[in-house]
Amino acid sequence: MSVTMAAVVWLTLLALSLTTSTGRATTVQQTPKVKEVTPDQNINITCYISLTELDMLCLRRLYTNPGKIACVHKKSDPVIDATYLNRTNIIKEFPNTIITISKLQENDTDVYMCEYSQINMKTYAMETFNGTGTLIIVKDIKTPEDQCSDVQMPDLLTMLIVTLSSAVIILVIVFFAIFVSKTDLIKKLCSKKPSKEAVYEEMIKI
Repeated sequence: MSVTMAAVVWLTLLALSLTTSTGRATTVQQTPKVKEVTPDQNINITCYISLTELDMLCLRRLYTNPGKIACVHKKSDPVIDATYLNRTNIIKEFPNTIITISKLQENDTDVYMCEYSQINMKTYAMETFNGTGTLIIVKDIKTPEDQCSDVQMPDLLTMLIVTLSSAVIILVIVFFAIFVSKTDLIKKLCSKKPSKEAVYEEMIKI
C-alpha cells in the first residue's frame, strides 16, 4: 500500500472510529497518531482507556496483511503473533499498555489500531472499543551520496569499456577510409599513360 493510500485510509479510519460498535463515544486514547520512521527504527504505540472492567486489548494491523499483532489479557500473559514475536515488546499496566514494534521495514507501513474488548454477561456479545489508529510510515531516505554509491562499480567499468571500444572502432574506420582514399589516388596517378612529348623525349635520350 502506498504512503498516499495509507494516509487516505487513516483519515477514513479516524472519521469512523469516533463511534464504537456499541454506539457509545469511544474513550480509547491512542498515540501517536502518525509516525514516520526510517528502516530498522522502533515505535511505541500507547493504548489507554478509562474503563476498568475490560478484559483484553489487541493491537490490530488493518490493511496490508491485516490481523492481530499482539493481544494483552487482563489476567494472563500477552500473546504475540509469530511474525512479530522477536520484535515486539509489551509493557502492561492494564488497561494502560505500551506496545513497542522494533526493526520496522517499509512493508510495515500501515494503520495500527488499539482495540479493547469485553464480553457482555447479559447478552454474551462481545463489545469492542476502538482507538483512532496510528499510521506508521516507514520510508528509506537516501542522501545524494547514498544514491551515487548505489551505482555499482562493474556497471561503471562496463560503460567505460564500451565507450573506449566505440572510440577505437571509430578511429580505425577513419584511418582505414583515409588509407583507401590515398591508395586510390596513387593508383590513378601511376596508371596515367605518358604523353607523346614524354615518349619523344625518351627516344631522343636513346
